[in-house]
Amino acid sequence: MKAVENVRIPIIAAIRGACTGGGMSIATACDLRIATPSARFGFPVARTLGNCLSIANYARLVDIVGATMVKEMVYLAKLIDAQRAYELNYVTEIVAEDALLDRAAENGGDDRGKCSANDSRDQRGAAPAGLRRAERRRPRPSS
Repeated sequence: MKAVENVRIPIIAAIRGACTGGGMSIATACDLRIATPSARFGFPVARTLGNCLSIANYARLVDIVGATMVKEMVYLAKLIDAQRAYELNYVTEIVAEDALLDRAAENGGDDRGKCSANDSRDQRGAAPAGLRRAERRRPRPSS
């Protein structure tokens, strides 16, 4: 996960279907997560094999969804759907299955000044300290 965290530009995870175990750990290390309605998130292996996350992975997940939800997901091996992940601020956006990769690419870089792999600036380093924790606390708008 350190390799993902050390990339100088923001990373967007495009998630369709099951995002469990190691896949969820990788997605959690990304800056933004876009999912389809079919996405499901969790650590089902926790029930059969026991505790499966490193302390760093727990910390990343707690920063995003909070300690109570992490405990529920791990202790009960509970999967959450895309809508619940959005409500918990784990997922930034839910898009149609056929629009997922286009939407991730659209958010990832274009000619309007968004980040791109050719940008020599350290985009992630420019973010204020504590941004992830502050973002987690932001309530979702009512629909």
